[in-house]
Amino acid sequence: MPTESGAGRSLSSMERAIWMARHAGSYNCLAIAEIQGRLSPEQLRSALDAVQSRQTFLRVRIRQEKGRVFFQPGDTPSVPFRVVQAPAAGWVAEAERELLTPISLETGPLLRCVQIRHPGDASTLLLNCSHIMADGFACAHLLHDILRAAAGPQERACTPDPGPLHMPPSMFDRLPARARGLRGFLRMIRLLTWDFFYNLRSGGFPRRLRFGSWPPFSERRSRLIPVVCDEAFTQRLLARARREQTTVHGALCAAGLLAVSRVMTDGSPRALACTSSVDMRSRLEPPVGEELGLFVSVLWSVQKVWRDRPFWDLARAVRENLGRKLEADCHLAGLTSSNWFVPLMERILPRTPAGSSRYARMVESSMLNYRGTGVSNGGAMEISGDFGPFRIVSFRGAVSLLNTGYFTALVSTFNGRLYINYVYNEPLISTARAERLAATAQDALKAALL
Repeated sequence: MPTESGAGRSLSSMERAIWMARHAGSYNCLAIAEIQGRLSPEQLRSALDAVQSRQTFLRVRIRQEKGRVFFQPGDTPSVPFRVVQAPAAGWVAEAERELLTPISLETGPLLRCVQIRHPGDASTLLLNCSHIMADGFACAHLLHDILRAAAGPQERACTPDPGPLHMPPSMFDRLPARARGLRGFLRMIRLLTWDFFYNLRSGGFPRRLRFGSWPPFSERRSRLIPVVCDEAFTQRLLARARREQTTVHGALCAAGLLAVSRVMTDGSPRALACTSSVDMRSRLEPPVGEELGLFVSVLWSVQKVWRDRPFWDLARAVRENLGRKLEADCHLAGLTSSNWFVPLMERILPRTPAGSSRYARMVESSMLNYRGTGVSNGGAMEISGDFGPFRIVSFRGAVSLLNTGYFTALVSTFNGRLYINYVYNEPLISTARAERLAATAQDALKAALL
Protein backbone atom coordinates (compact mmCIF):
# COMPACT_ATOMS: atom_id res chain seq x y z
CA MET A 1 0.00 0.00 0.00
CA PRO A 2 1.19 3.53 -0.68
CA THR A 3 2.20 5.51 2.35
CA GLU A 4 0.91 8.97 3.11
CA SER A 5 1.71 11.53 5.73
CA GLY A 6 0.01 14.63 6.99
CA ALA A 7 -2.27 15.78 9.73
CA GLY A 8 -5.36 14.09 8.29
CA ARG A 9 -8.90 15.33 8.74
CA SER A 10 -10.56 15.84 12.10
CA LEU A 11 -13.70 13.82 12.72
CA SER A 12 -16.94 15.80 12.47
CA SER A 13 -19.28 15.86 15.44
CA MET A 14 -21.46 13.06 13.99
CA GLU A 15 -18.40 10.93 13.24
CA ARG A 16 -17.14 11.60 16.77
CA ALA A 17 -20.52 10.62 18.19
CA ILE A 18 -20.06 7.12 16.74
CA TRP A 19 -16.39 7.04 17.77
CA MET A 20 -17.27 7.97 21.36
CA ALA A 21 -19.55 4.92 21.67
CA ARG A 22 -16.92 2.53 20.27
CA HIS A 23 -16.34 0.69 23.58
CA ALA A 24 -20.04 -0.13 23.86
CA GLY A 25 -19.96 -2.26 20.71
CA SER A 26 -19.68 -2.20 16.94
CA TYR A 27 -21.47 0.30 14.71
CA ASN A 28 -21.07 -1.17 11.24
CA CYS A 29 -22.77 -0.43 7.92
CA LEU A 30 -23.19 -3.47 5.68
CA ALA A 31 -23.86 -3.85 1.95
CA ILE A 32 -25.12 -7.28 0.89
CA ALA A 33 -25.06 -8.21 -2.80
CA GLU A 34 -26.04 -11.51 -4.39
CA ILE A 35 -23.77 -12.19 -7.38
CA GLN A 36 -24.45 -14.56 -10.27
CA GLY A 37 -21.47 -15.68 -12.34
CA ARG A 38 -17.87 -16.73 -11.91
CA LEU A 39 -16.26 -14.39 -9.37
CA SER A 40 -13.15 -15.97 -7.90
CA PRO A 41 -11.60 -15.05 -4.54
CA GLU A 42 -8.43 -14.13 -6.43
CA GLN A 43 -10.35 -11.61 -8.55
CA LEU A 44 -11.89 -10.07 -5.42
CA ARG A 45 -8.58 -9.88 -3.60
CA SER A 46 -6.98 -8.08 -6.53
CA ALA A 47 -9.98 -5.73 -6.87
CA LEU A 48 -9.94 -4.84 -3.17
CA ASP A 49 -6.25 -3.97 -3.38
CA ALA A 50 -6.79 -1.84 -6.48
CA VAL A 51 -9.71 0.11 -4.99
CA GLN A 52 -7.91 0.56 -1.68
CA SER A 53 -4.91 1.98 -3.53
CA ARG A 54 -7.18 4.44 -5.36
CA GLN A 55 -9.21 5.67 -2.37
CA THR A 56 -7.45 7.49 0.44
CA PHE A 57 -10.36 6.89 2.82
CA LEU A 58 -9.69 3.14 2.60
CA ARG A 59 -6.17 3.73 3.90
CA VAL A 60 -6.92 5.58 7.14
CA ARG A 61 -6.95 4.79 10.82
CA ILE A 62 -8.42 6.93 13.61
CA ARG A 63 -5.96 8.54 16.02
CA GLN A 64 -6.14 10.69 19.15
CA GLU A 65 -3.50 13.28 19.82
CA LYS A 66 -3.65 16.18 22.29
CA GLY A 67 -7.43 16.11 22.43
CA ARG A 68 -7.80 15.91 18.65
CA VAL A 69 -9.44 12.90 16.99
CA PHE A 70 -8.67 12.53 13.29
CA PHE A 71 -8.41 10.27 10.26
CA GLN A 72 -4.73 9.54 9.72
CA PRO A 73 -3.77 8.34 6.22
CA GLY A 74 -0.92 5.90 6.27
CA ASP A 75 0.40 2.44 5.63
CA THR A 76 -2.67 0.52 6.79
CA PRO A 77 -3.04 -3.23 6.25
CA SER A 78 -4.83 -4.63 3.23
CA VAL A 79 -8.62 -4.85 3.45
CA PRO A 80 -9.40 -8.01 5.49
CA PHE A 81 -11.04 -10.57 3.25
CA ARG A 82 -12.36 -14.04 3.98
CA VAL A 83 -14.16 -16.69 1.94
CA VAL A 84 -16.95 -18.89 3.29
CA GLN A 85 -18.72 -21.88 1.72
CA ALA A 86 -22.45 -21.88 2.55
CA PRO A 87 -25.88 -22.47 0.98
CA ALA A 88 -27.76 -19.50 -0.46
CA ALA A 89 -29.52 -18.70 2.82
CA GLY A 90 -26.23 -18.78 4.72
CA TRP A 91 -25.58 -15.08 4.14
CA VAL A 92 -27.88 -14.12 7.03
CA ALA A 93 -25.70 -15.73 9.71
CA GLU A 94 -22.54 -14.27 8.19
CA ALA A 95 -24.12 -10.81 7.98
CA GLU A 96 -25.11 -10.99 11.65
CA ARG A 97 -21.57 -12.03 12.51
CA GLU A 98 -20.17 -9.05 10.61
CA LEU A 99 -22.57 -6.62 12.30
CA LEU A 100 -21.46 -7.88 15.70
CA THR A 101 -17.69 -7.85 15.10
CA PRO A 102 -16.06 -4.42 15.60
CA ILE A 103 -13.78 -2.95 12.96
CA SER A 104 -10.40 -1.89 14.31
CA LEU A 105 -10.52 1.91 14.21
CA GLU A 106 -7.00 2.32 15.62
CA THR A 107 -5.21 0.18 13.01
CA GLY A 108 -7.53 0.46 9.99
CA PRO A 109 -8.64 0.01 7.33
CA LEU A 110 -12.26 0.81 8.17
CA LEU A 111 -13.57 -1.89 5.81
CA ARG A 112 -13.87 -5.69 5.69
CA CYS A 113 -15.09 -7.99 2.93
CA VAL A 114 -16.59 -11.49 2.94
CA GLN A 115 -17.42 -13.68 -0.05
CA ILE A 116 -19.96 -16.42 0.68
CA ARG A 117 -19.66 -18.98 -2.10
CA HIS A 118 -22.79 -21.00 -2.91
CA PRO A 119 -23.17 -24.13 -5.04
CA GLY A 120 -22.77 -23.38 -8.74
CA ASP A 121 -21.60 -19.95 -9.84
CA ALA A 122 -23.53 -17.95 -7.23
CA SER A 123 -22.08 -16.06 -4.29
CA THR A 124 -23.01 -13.32 -1.82
CA LEU A 125 -20.66 -10.43 -1.19
CA LEU A 126 -20.65 -8.61 2.16
CA LEU A 127 -18.96 -5.21 2.40
CA ASN A 128 -18.67 -4.16 6.01
CA CYS A 129 -17.72 -0.51 6.64
CA SER A 130 -17.42 1.37 9.88
CA HIS A 131 -20.42 3.72 9.91
CA ILE A 132 -17.94 6.49 10.74
CA MET A 133 -16.71 6.47 7.14
CA ALA A 134 -19.69 5.23 5.11
CA ASP A 135 -23.45 5.22 4.78
CA GLY A 136 -25.63 2.95 2.62
CA PHE A 137 -25.10 4.98 -0.55
CA ALA A 138 -21.33 5.01 -0.05
CA CYS A 139 -21.39 1.22 0.37
CA ALA A 140 -23.33 0.86 -2.90
CA HIS A 141 -20.83 3.01 -4.81
CA LEU A 142 -17.91 1.13 -3.25
CA LEU A 143 -19.46 -2.19 -4.26
CA HIS A 144 -19.73 -0.93 -7.84
CA ASP A 145 -16.06 0.10 -7.84
CA ILE A 146 -14.91 -3.26 -6.48
CA LEU A 147 -16.93 -5.32 -8.97
CA ARG A 148 -15.82 -3.08 -11.83
CA ALA A 149 -12.20 -3.70 -10.85
CA ALA A 150 -12.83 -7.44 -10.49
CA ALA A 151 -14.36 -7.66 -13.98
CA GLY A 152 -11.01 -6.91 -15.54
CA PRO A 153 -9.69 -4.63 -18.30
CA GLN A 154 -12.53 -5.34 -20.74
CA GLU A 155 -15.22 -4.05 -18.36
CA ARG A 156 -13.09 -1.10 -17.23
CA ALA A 157 -12.65 -0.08 -20.88
CA CYS A 158 -16.44 0.24 -21.21
CA THR A 159 -16.78 2.79 -18.40
CA PRO A 160 -14.72 5.89 -17.58
CA ASP A 161 -11.92 5.46 -15.07
CA PRO A 162 -13.08 7.32 -11.93
CA GLY A 163 -9.50 8.21 -11.04
CA PRO A 164 -8.06 8.61 -7.53
CA LEU A 165 -10.33 9.71 -4.69
CA HIS A 166 -8.73 11.76 -1.94
CA MET A 167 -9.86 12.34 1.62
CA PRO A 168 -13.41 13.77 1.36
CA PRO A 169 -14.47 16.78 3.44
CA SER A 170 -16.93 16.04 6.20
CA MET A 171 -20.63 16.66 5.84
CA PHE A 172 -20.32 19.63 8.20
CA ASP A 173 -17.80 21.31 5.89
CA ARG A 174 -20.47 21.32 3.18
CA LEU A 175 -23.52 22.51 5.06
CA PRO A 176 -25.48 25.25 3.27
CA ALA A 177 -24.68 28.82 4.31
CA ARG A 178 -28.04 29.14 6.11
CA ALA A 179 -26.89 26.50 8.61
CA ARG A 180 -23.45 28.02 9.34
CA GLY A 181 -22.12 30.65 11.67
CA LEU A 182 -23.86 32.22 14.66
CA ARG A 183 -26.97 33.16 12.67
CA GLY A 184 -27.24 29.66 11.32
CA PHE A 185 -26.79 28.18 14.77
CA LEU A 186 -29.52 30.40 16.28
CA ARG A 187 -31.84 29.59 13.37
CA MET A 188 -31.27 25.88 13.88
CA ILE A 189 -32.03 26.16 17.61
CA ARG A 190 -35.34 27.85 16.75
CA LEU A 191 -36.05 25.02 14.31
CA LEU A 192 -35.38 22.37 16.95
CA THR A 193 -37.90 24.09 19.21
CA TRP A 194 -40.43 24.27 16.37
CA ASP A 195 -39.82 20.59 15.58
CA PHE A 196 -40.47 19.59 19.20
CA PHE A 197 -43.81 21.41 19.40
CA TYR A 198 -44.80 20.24 15.92
CA ASN A 199 -44.36 16.65 17.13
CA LEU A 200 -46.54 17.41 20.14
CA ARG A 201 -49.28 18.76 17.88
CA SER A 202 -48.97 15.83 15.45
CA GLY A 203 -49.11 13.00 17.95
CA GLY A 204 -48.22 14.04 21.48
CA PHE A 205 -45.19 13.17 23.57
CA PRO A 206 -44.10 9.56 22.91
CA ARG A 207 -44.44 7.38 25.99
CA ARG A 208 -41.85 4.81 26.97
CA LEU A 209 -42.31 1.35 25.55
CA ARG A 210 -41.86 -1.50 28.00
CA PHE A 211 -38.99 -3.93 27.59
CA GLY A 212 -38.32 -6.95 29.74
CA SER A 213 -34.84 -5.70 30.65
CA TRP A 214 -32.05 -3.39 29.52
CA PRO A 215 -29.13 -5.80 29.05
CA PRO A 216 -25.57 -4.47 28.89
CA PHE A 217 -24.26 -3.67 25.43
CA SER A 218 -21.87 -6.62 25.57
CA GLU A 219 -24.87 -8.98 25.56
CA ARG A 220 -26.67 -7.40 22.60
CA ARG A 221 -26.78 -8.63 19.03
CA SER A 222 -28.07 -7.04 15.84
CA ARG A 223 -30.15 -9.72 14.11
CA LEU A 224 -31.76 -9.78 10.65
CA ILE A 225 -35.12 -10.79 9.22
CA PRO A 226 -34.91 -10.52 5.39
CA VAL A 227 -38.00 -9.91 3.26
CA VAL A 228 -38.24 -9.67 -0.55
CA CYS A 229 -41.26 -8.14 -2.28
CA ASP A 230 -41.58 -9.32 -5.87
CA GLU A 231 -41.88 -6.92 -8.81
CA ALA A 232 -45.68 -7.18 -9.03
CA PHE A 233 -46.14 -6.35 -5.34
CA THR A 234 -43.57 -3.54 -5.50
CA GLN A 235 -45.31 -1.92 -8.49
CA ARG A 236 -48.74 -2.25 -6.87
CA LEU A 237 -47.44 -0.61 -3.70
CA LEU A 238 -45.85 2.25 -5.66
CA ALA A 239 -49.00 2.86 -7.73
CA ARG A 240 -51.31 2.70 -4.71
CA ALA A 241 -49.12 5.07 -2.69
CA ARG A 242 -49.31 7.61 -5.51
CA ARG A 243 -53.10 7.31 -5.71
CA GLU A 244 -53.31 7.80 -1.95
CA GLN A 245 -51.14 10.95 -2.23
CA THR A 246 -48.29 9.57 -0.20
CA THR A 247 -45.05 7.65 -0.86
CA VAL A 248 -43.69 4.13 -0.47
CA HIS A 249 -41.60 5.50 2.39
CA GLY A 250 -44.73 6.81 4.10
CA ALA A 251 -46.33 3.39 3.64
CA LEU A 252 -43.32 1.60 5.14
CA CYS A 253 -43.35 3.93 8.15
CA ALA A 254 -47.10 3.36 8.61
CA ALA A 255 -46.61 -0.42 8.48
CA GLY A 256 -43.88 -0.26 11.12
CA LEU A 257 -45.88 2.01 13.43
CA LEU A 258 -48.99 -0.18 13.18
CA ALA A 259 -46.87 -3.26 13.89
CA VAL A 260 -45.47 -1.66 17.06
CA SER A 261 -48.98 -0.63 18.15
CA ARG A 262 -50.34 -4.16 17.65
CA VAL A 263 -47.40 -6.15 19.02
CA MET A 264 -45.79 -3.96 21.70
CA THR A 265 -48.75 -2.03 23.14
CA ASP A 266 -52.38 -2.75 24.01
CA GLY A 267 -53.42 -1.16 20.71
CA SER A 268 -55.05 1.91 22.25
CA PRO A 269 -54.23 5.40 20.91
CA ARG A 270 -50.75 6.56 21.89
CA ALA A 271 -47.94 8.68 20.47
CA LEU A 272 -45.29 6.65 18.65
CA ALA A 273 -42.17 7.91 16.91
CA CYS A 274 -40.70 6.68 13.64
CA THR A 275 -37.27 7.85 12.54
CA SER A 276 -36.43 8.34 8.87
CA SER A 277 -32.92 8.62 7.48
CA VAL A 278 -32.37 11.59 5.16
CA ASP A 279 -29.80 11.34 2.37
CA MET A 280 -27.83 14.59 2.51
CA ARG A 281 -25.71 14.10 -0.61
CA SER A 282 -27.75 16.33 -2.91
CA ARG A 283 -28.50 18.81 -0.11
CA LEU A 284 -24.90 19.85 0.58
CA GLU A 285 -22.77 22.60 -1.02
CA PRO A 286 -21.20 21.34 -3.18
CA PRO A 287 -23.26 18.15 -3.58
CA VAL A 288 -21.59 14.82 -2.87
CA GLY A 289 -21.01 12.30 -5.63
CA GLU A 290 -19.65 8.79 -5.18
CA GLU A 291 -17.42 9.65 -2.26
CA LEU A 292 -17.09 7.56 0.84
CA GLY A 293 -18.34 9.25 3.97
CA LEU A 294 -21.25 9.64 6.35
CA PHE A 295 -23.77 11.95 4.67
CA VAL A 296 -27.08 11.32 6.42
CA SER A 297 -29.38 13.05 8.86
CA VAL A 298 -32.44 11.83 10.75
CA LEU A 299 -35.98 13.15 11.12
CA TRP A 300 -38.51 12.06 13.74
CA SER A 301 -42.18 11.73 12.82
CA VAL A 302 -44.45 11.44 15.86
CA GLN A 303 -47.97 10.17 15.20
CA LYS A 304 -50.99 9.14 17.22
CA VAL A 305 -51.27 5.45 16.43
CA TRP A 306 -53.80 2.80 17.41
CA ARG A 307 -54.41 -0.78 16.35
CA ASP A 308 -57.00 -0.02 13.68
CA ARG A 309 -55.95 3.40 12.49
CA PRO A 310 -56.61 3.55 8.72
CA PHE A 311 -53.37 2.62 6.96
CA TRP A 312 -53.34 5.23 4.20
CA ASP A 313 -54.44 7.98 6.57
CA LEU A 314 -51.36 7.23 8.70
CA ALA A 315 -49.09 6.99 5.62
CA ARG A 316 -50.30 10.42 4.42
CA ALA A 317 -49.76 11.90 7.88
CA VAL A 318 -46.16 10.64 7.94
CA ARG A 319 -45.47 12.02 4.47
CA GLU A 320 -46.91 15.43 5.40
CA ASN A 321 -44.95 15.47 8.66
CA LEU A 322 -41.64 14.67 6.98
CA GLY A 323 -42.32 17.00 4.05
CA ARG A 324 -42.96 19.98 6.31
CA LYS A 325 -39.82 19.25 8.32
CA LEU A 326 -37.67 19.01 5.20
CA GLU A 327 -39.07 22.32 3.94
CA ALA A 328 -38.30 23.88 7.32
CA ASP A 329 -34.68 22.54 7.31
CA CYS A 330 -35.18 20.34 10.38
CA HIS A 331 -32.74 17.83 8.87
CA LEU A 332 -30.08 20.55 9.15
CA ALA A 333 -31.14 21.49 12.67
CA GLY A 334 -30.52 17.96 13.92
CA LEU A 335 -26.98 18.05 12.54
CA THR A 336 -26.29 21.46 14.05
CA SER A 337 -27.38 20.27 17.50
CA SER A 338 -24.69 17.59 17.45
CA ASN A 339 -22.06 20.33 17.06
CA TRP A 340 -22.65 21.42 20.64
CA PHE A 341 -23.98 18.21 22.22
CA VAL A 342 -21.06 15.95 21.28
CA PRO A 343 -18.25 18.32 22.45
CA LEU A 344 -20.18 18.85 25.69
CA MET A 345 -20.35 15.11 26.32
CA GLU A 346 -16.62 14.80 25.57
CA ARG A 347 -15.85 17.36 28.26
CA ILE A 348 -18.18 15.82 30.84
CA LEU A 349 -17.42 12.13 30.40
CA PRO A 350 -14.08 10.43 31.05
CA ARG A 351 -12.22 9.18 27.96
CA THR A 352 -12.34 5.58 29.11
CA PRO A 353 -14.31 2.48 28.15
CA ALA A 354 -16.63 3.23 31.08
CA GLY A 355 -17.14 6.77 29.78
CA SER A 356 -17.89 5.39 26.31
CA SER A 357 -20.55 3.08 27.73
CA ARG A 358 -22.05 5.91 29.78
CA TYR A 359 -22.29 8.01 26.64
CA ALA A 360 -24.00 5.17 24.76
CA ARG A 361 -26.47 4.74 27.63
CA MET A 362 -27.19 8.45 27.61
CA VAL A 363 -27.98 8.42 23.88
CA GLU A 364 -30.12 5.35 24.37
CA SER A 365 -32.15 6.86 27.20
CA SER A 366 -32.81 10.02 25.18
CA MET A 367 -33.72 8.22 21.92
CA LEU A 368 -34.57 4.57 22.23
CA ASN A 369 -37.05 4.65 25.11
CA TYR A 370 -39.48 6.79 23.13
CA ARG A 371 -38.91 5.42 19.64
CA GLY A 372 -41.51 3.24 17.95
CA THR A 373 -39.56 2.12 14.91
CA GLY A 374 -37.32 3.41 12.13
CA VAL A 375 -37.05 3.24 8.34
CA SER A 376 -33.86 3.80 6.38
CA ASN A 377 -34.93 3.79 2.74
CA GLY A 378 -32.27 3.96 0.06
CA GLY A 379 -34.88 4.06 -2.68
CA ALA A 380 -34.03 2.76 -6.15
CA MET A 381 -30.34 1.83 -6.08
CA GLU A 382 -28.73 3.36 -9.15
CA ILE A 383 -25.86 0.92 -9.53
CA SER A 384 -25.10 -1.19 -12.56
CA GLY A 385 -26.10 -4.81 -12.32
CA ASP A 386 -23.89 -6.20 -15.11
CA PHE A 387 -20.11 -6.58 -14.96
CA GLY A 388 -19.16 -8.75 -17.89
CA PRO A 389 -18.78 -12.30 -16.54
CA PHE A 390 -21.00 -11.70 -13.50
CA ARG A 391 -23.93 -9.54 -12.39
CA ILE A 392 -25.64 -8.28 -9.25
CA VAL A 393 -28.93 -10.10 -8.64
CA SER A 394 -29.97 -8.38 -5.41
CA PHE A 395 -28.76 -5.57 -3.16
CA ARG A 396 -29.61 -5.01 0.52
CA GLY A 397 -28.30 -3.07 3.48
CA ALA A 398 -27.97 -3.56 7.22
CA VAL A 399 -26.56 -1.64 10.16
CA SER A 400 -25.56 -2.39 13.75
CA LEU A 401 -28.25 -0.89 15.97
CA LEU A 402 -26.05 -0.67 19.10
CA ASN A 403 -27.87 1.97 21.17
CA THR A 404 -29.91 3.74 18.48
CA GLY A 405 -32.83 1.40 17.86
CA TYR A 406 -34.48 -1.91 18.60
CA PHE A 407 -36.45 -2.58 15.37
CA THR A 408 -35.58 -0.82 12.11
CA ALA A 409 -36.33 -1.48 8.44
CA LEU A 410 -33.39 -1.12 6.02
CA VAL A 411 -34.96 -0.79 2.57
CA SER A 412 -33.66 -0.74 -1.00
CA THR A 413 -35.24 -1.18 -4.43
CA PHE A 414 -33.17 -3.05 -6.99
CA ASN A 415 -34.24 -4.52 -10.35
CA GLY A 416 -37.84 -3.59 -9.57
CA ARG A 417 -37.97 -5.51 -6.31
CA LEU A 418 -38.29 -4.13 -2.79
CA TYR A 419 -35.73 -5.59 -0.38
CA ILE A 420 -36.31 -5.11 3.35
CA ASN A 421 -33.95 -6.17 6.11
CA TYR A 422 -35.69 -5.86 9.46
CA VAL A 423 -32.86 -5.38 11.96
CA TYR A 424 -33.61 -5.94 15.63
CA ASN A 425 -31.68 -5.60 18.86
CA GLU A 426 -31.59 -8.95 20.70
CA PRO A 427 -32.25 -9.62 23.60
CA LEU A 428 -33.83 -6.18 24.01
CA ILE A 429 -36.35 -7.60 21.53
CA SER A 430 -36.71 -11.38 21.50
CA THR A 431 -36.52 -13.21 18.20
CA ALA A 432 -40.15 -14.31 18.57
CA ARG A 433 -41.33 -10.71 19.09
CA ALA A 434 -39.16 -9.40 16.23
CA GLU A 435 -40.62 -12.02 13.89
CA ARG A 436 -44.13 -10.95 14.96
CA LEU A 437 -43.26 -7.31 14.31
CA ALA A 438 -41.89 -8.08 10.84
CA ALA A 439 -44.85 -10.32 9.94
CA THR A 440 -47.36 -7.77 11.24
CA ALA A 441 -45.72 -4.96 9.25
CA GLN A 442 -45.81 -7.07 6.08
CA ASP A 443 -49.44 -8.05 6.73
CA ALA A 444 -50.32 -4.35 7.08
CA LEU A 445 -48.72 -3.62 3.69
CA LYS A 446 -50.54 -6.51 2.04
CA ALA A 447 -53.90 -5.56 3.57
CA ALA A 448 -53.45 -1.97 2.39
CA LEU A 449 -53.36 -3.18 -1.24
CA LEU A 450 -56.61 -5.15 -1.07
